[in-house]
Amino acid sequence: EVIFRFLESNQIGEGHAVFYIRYASLMESKNKLKKADEIFNLGIARKAKPVEKLETTYRAFLGRSTRKKEHEDDTASDDQPVRKFGSDLNRGETRGQHAENSHLLAKPRVKLQRIDVNTPISIYKENPLPSQGLERARSKDRVWNTLGTQADRNKENNMMPARWTSHKNRFHRR
Repeated sequence: EVIFRFLESNQIGEGHAVFYIRYASLMESKNKLKKADEIFNLGIARKAKPVEKLETTYRAFLGRSTRKKEHEDDTASDDQPVRKFGSDLNRGETRGQHAENSHLLAKPRVKLQRIDVNTPISIYKENPLPSQGLERARSKDRVWNTLGTQADRNKENNMMPARWTSHKNRFHRR
């Protein structure tokens, strides 16, 4: 998804139907059907070539998405009995037994504290350094200018291998 957003922001592959088909299929696999529909419509509006392939794939997507919606509606409206909590008790049989022991199970009531309505609510505010705000503004302007190198993306693996100098094995000859 990140790669597709990078390609889209740099206008790479906008004229090709394969770009929109693959991007929409990724969104469909993540169950983001609305976003996938928008991507197909964008590709058709931009007349990505081959248009016929894009339109047939879009029709197949619409068929799948409507079947999913119908299936969800069917499962939601199944004629399963609704379970009710505590509705099967007969009034005379079990309630009398519970009433005898209810004074043992009752929790002591705790008085609620009154909160003064006129006191202000304390809100935590983080005061960023002026330089941090400037960096954030700069980074928002050029979000996807570069995808970055492999080293930038694997930041946790920065250590270079070196010789072990802390431990030496000593072999004794007999």
